[in-house]
Amino acid sequence: MIRLSARRLIGVRHTLGHELIDAGNAAISDCWLRAAHCDPIELPFQTARLRKLMRIQFDREAALIEAIEEELCWCHRREHQALMGLCDEAHDLSGHAWKRARKLLRGDFARQFRNHVVCMDQVTVVMINAASPGGPLSRRQ
Repeated sequence: MIRLSARRLIGVRHTLGHELIDAGNAAISDCWLRAAHCDPIELPFQTARLRKLMRIQFDREAALIEAIEEELCWCHRREHQALMGLCDEAHDLSGHAWKRARKLLRGDFARQFRNHVVCMDQVTVVMINAASPGGPLSRRQ
């Protein structure tokens, strides 16, 4: 059961201005909240769900950047890999060491995901919005 006092991974202040990216990050945040506060028996399911949502979101971001004829920078990809690694580790621990898995999710994963949204995803949204038709970097001028 999720405690009412539990803090979300990201909130309204993390809205970046791109509907798909914001929706994906919100879905990851909601799933993380459930994983970080669920009963131990439910943790493997929630971490598997979190991994799936992250893969979908990271593939979506890459596709959105490719659609504007750019490429996701290596540092952005590296952060995606690091976040997936933390989530994989939490999933591996979730069945037999759920306290360690939960600590990893609440600590390192939460901190790195918030930083990723604020830095890398924000730059990505600026690039996409700037290259949209009528934007300052639009290729269709």
